[in-house]
Formats: sequence, structure tokens, C-alpha cells
Amino acid sequence: MRNLLFSALLLAVAFESAFAQVLLQQTFGSGANAFTMDFVTIGNAGNTADSNGRGAVGYNYQMGKYEVSFDMYSKASSAGGLNLPVFSWGLWADRPTQPVYSGTFYNYARFVNWLNTSSGYAPAYKFSTQPTQVGYNAYEGFTAWNASDTGYSSSNPFRNTQAKYFIPTLDEWYKSAYYNPSTGTYFDFATGSNTVPTPVTSGTTAGTAVYGQDWRTPTADITNAGGLSPYGTMAQTGNLWEWTETDIRQVLSGVLYGDKSFVVGGEWDTPDWKVNPETKTADYLYGDNRTSDGIGLRVASTAVPEPSSLSLLVLGGVVRALGRRKRA
Repeated sequence: MRNLLFSALLLAVAFESAFAQVLLQQTFGSGANAFTMDFVTIGNAGNTADSNGRGAVGYNYQMGKYEVSFDMYSKASSAGGLNLPVFSWGLWADRPTQPVYSGTFYNYARFVNWLNTSSGYAPAYKFSTQPTQVGYNAYEGFTAWNASDTGYSSSNPFRNTQAKYFIPTLDEWYKSAYYNPSTGTYFDFATGSNTVPTPVTSGTTAGTAVYGQDWRTPTADITNAGGLSPYGTMAQTGNLWEWTETDIRQVLSGVLYGDKSFVVGGEWDTPDWKVNPETKTADYLYGDNRTSDGIGLRVASTAVPEPSSLSLLVLGGVVRALGRRKRA
């Protein structure tokens, strides 16, 4: 009986490990347009904010481990008929594994919507026209959801609550980059450290980040862009600026700056003085419908069941089965 129970424990652990690997990777598209995205779980719901008021999130969610690549972006555009522009700066030969770096917020919102609709979920963002419809334009038609729309939330009228994939808010992005779940505090950099990262052109060594490079140097591939954050994300310091869903009008109540959102994280040629503990995110505001080289995207997702809970269910089932066997 003891040996059988030990075997059951090993089975449960193996199941948990395998399930976690599958659970955190999602496949989109099919055939020549198929691609996968890796996600890490951002737990510790209800954490406190940092001293600057950022980073508190009252729910668990998932964050893309990597930035979105050219390969992902172009395949989604092809599969969904999105007609998303894919610009090349021309200073280097772009690789499919590099992060896409020239989309507007609206372009990326279209991409995220396709991730949802192609997987059977509601679109995260509302547009007046859809791909294949007359008048469709990948740059236009963005608007907030309203109270008559299914999935509307007054706390965030830009994101539909029935969507699974979305562009992270400033707080969601900030927490996944800087929060230390072991201590309930925040690091200064998205490398799990308060020490200024070592600038590199690529690599995965802990404590490194892709920044401070010559502007003619290529960005690093999405899986080779510096050390990891405490939650396991890569390149939230350096490689590319990243769009967030947070609009300035949500932050400064009553002040209208137009359609502008926070972009965060810095890029490969961000100078040393911009990657510092004072700003952390090195954030600034940028027009939602403007295109600039150096702004990419990281996709977030709603939370999934914790693997440990499921492994306990499996173990419980095995133990019950062993009990029935003993009585027999």
C-alpha cells in the first residue's frame, strides 16, 4: 500500500508538471499560420502597490513570457485577414523571431482581438468595423464599450470582460515586471534585482537587459532578450517599449490629453539614465494611432486553474481507487 501511495504521489507530481507546461502555452491559427505563445501565471492577488502607486492588482492573471514576434504578428494578420502593416526599419534584416516593433495601439488591439475570436472568445476591444467588412481599416474605428454591450465593465470600458486575451494595463504590466512575490515588495528592475542591469545585445544571463546599445544594432530575438523577472517574464526592461492598455484619461481624471496610452519598459537603444529606479518603467505617453519604431507588444490573459489544485484532485482520485482496491 505504501509503495502504491508513493507511486500515486509521483504520478500527481508528474501530472502537475506536465499540466503546467501545457497550460501555459497556447496555440493559435492552423497550418502554415500556426504559432504558439507562452504565458506565466501572475498570482498573489490583492498585492499592495509600490510607493509610486503602481502595481496593485486584485486578481490573478497571466502574462506573456515574451514579446510578440514578427512571426506571430504576420501569421495572425494572414489567418484573420487583418491587413496589419508590418514595417521594417531597414537598418538590419528583420528575423521572424525578433519582436514586432512598428505597430500602433489600434493595430495591436486588432491582433489581440483575433487571438480571442479565433479561440472562441469575445473580442477584447470594440471597433466599428471588422475584417472583411466594407470600410475596414486596421488603423481606425476604435471605441469604448458601453453599458448596452455584453461584457461591459464601468471599471474599464476599454476591455470586454468576456475576452481571454488583452493588452495589459499599466498596473498589470508593472506587477509582472517588478513585484517580488516572495517578499511582497518591488524590485527596481525587471530582472529581479535592485542593481542596474548589465547592458547586452542578447542572451539570457540573469541580471542582463537589452538596452544602451547603438540605435543601428538589431533588437534581440524574443527568447534571447535578457534575464527574467521574478515571475519569469523576459525583456520588460529593454529590447522594446511596450504598449499598455492604460489611457491617460483613466489616470488623470477629468484631464483630456486625447488618445494617448502609456508605453513602458525602454528599448534596445534606451540610454542608461532612462533605466533607473526613479521611473522603473521608463514610461511615457504616446498617441494610440501613431506608429514609431521601437514600440512592441506583450499579451496578457485571464487566469487559469492552479495546476496544484488539479494534481490534488488526481491524487485524491488515485487514493480513492486504492481504497476500493484494498476493500475488495
